[in-house]
Amino acid sequence: MTTSKSASSFNQKTMKKRTIIRIYPLVIMGLLLMFSSSCKKKKAADTTSECVAVGNTGVSYTSGFDRPVGIAFSPAQKVVVTEFHGMNPDGTGYAYGSPGAVKIYNSTANFYTNISDVSIPFAIINNGPEAVVFDANENLYIAETENTAGISIFQPPYAIKLKTIWGGFNNPRGIALDGSGNLYVADDGNGKIVKITNPLGVDAESDLITGLTTPKAVAISGNYIFIAEYDANRVTKYNIASPAASVETFNIDHPIDLHISGCMLYISSHGAIYGGYGSSKVVAVKADNMNAGIQKEYTGFTGITFGIATDQAGNLFISDFSDGKIRKYLK
Repeated sequence: MTTSKSASSFNQKTMKKRTIIRIYPLVIMGLLLMFSSSCKKKKAADTTSECVAVGNTGVSYTSGFDRPVGIAFSPAQKVVVTEFHGMNPDGTGYAYGSPGAVKIYNSTANFYTNISDVSIPFAIINNGPEAVVFDANENLYIAETENTAGISIFQPPYAIKLKTIWGGFNNPRGIALDGSGNLYVADDGNGKIVKITNPLGVDAESDLITGLTTPKAVAISGNYIFIAEYDANRVTKYNIASPAASVETFNIDHPIDLHISGCMLYISSHGAIYGGYGSSKVVAVKADNMNAGIQKEYTGFTGITFGIATDQAGNLFISDFSDGKIRKYLK
C-alpha cells in the first residue's frame, strides 16, 4: 500500500510539472503578444506626434532683397529667390512689365550672406518672375507673369534658357511638380489649373480643373492637389485622378502661396484686404485634414508675405515682400 501511495503521489507531481511546463510557453507567448501590441501602439502614437509644424520662434533673416516673392530649394540645396519688379494691383510699384530678377545661390551659406552665384540676365528672364520650383534633376522652372505669361525652364548652370511654355496663360502665378515630373500651373487670369506633361520635351497641356476663383498657387501631395483661390478666400483640395469636385476646403483670407513639407501644408495669406499691412501671415495646417485647425501661425510682418519653402533640415523660410527679407524659422 505504501508503495502504491508513493507511486500515485509521484504521478500527481509529474502531471503538475508537465502541466506547468505546458503553461509556461503559453504565458510567455501571451506576454510577447502584449509587448508587440504595446510597441505597435507606441509606434502609431510616435508617428502621429511627428506631424508637427515648424516652430514660430527663433527667427533669423536674410536681408537685402528688392520685393522677394518666390523661394525654392533644390535637391542639392541650391536656393533660388525671385524679385518681382512689376506693378501692384493698386497701381503702385514698378511700371507694368518691368524686368524682375532671379537670384540663384549654390549653397545655403551663400544664401544667408545674400551673395548670389548666378543672377539670370534680364535679357533672358523676361518679366514678372514669381513662383519657382526645382525638379529632381536641378532644372529650374520660373512662372513669369506680366507681359510674358509663360513658364520658363533653365538647366544648370542656368545661364541659358531651355524653353518657355506659353500655353495661352493669363498671369500663371503658381507652379508645382508631381512625382512623375508633370507640371501644374495655377492660371490665375483664366481661373483654372493646367497640367503639362513632358515639360522638358514636347510638352502637352490640358485643363485639369476649371471654374476656379483667381487661383494664385498650387501644391501637390501624393494624389492630391491644393489650390489657393485668392478672391474666394479659401484653399481647396482635389483628388488629381478625379478632380470633378473638391474633397476639402479651408477658409482663409486671400491665400497667395502654398507649400507642403511632410504632413504639413503651409499657407501664405495677405489678410483681409490686399496690402492690409499687419494682417498678413502664414499658417500651418495638416495636409490630410485641413479643418483639424491651424497647427501653427507665423505673424509679425509689417507688410505682405509671399513665397514659402523648407530646406532639407525642415527649416521654414518665408518671403517678407515688404521688408525685403527672407525669414527663417528653425525646425
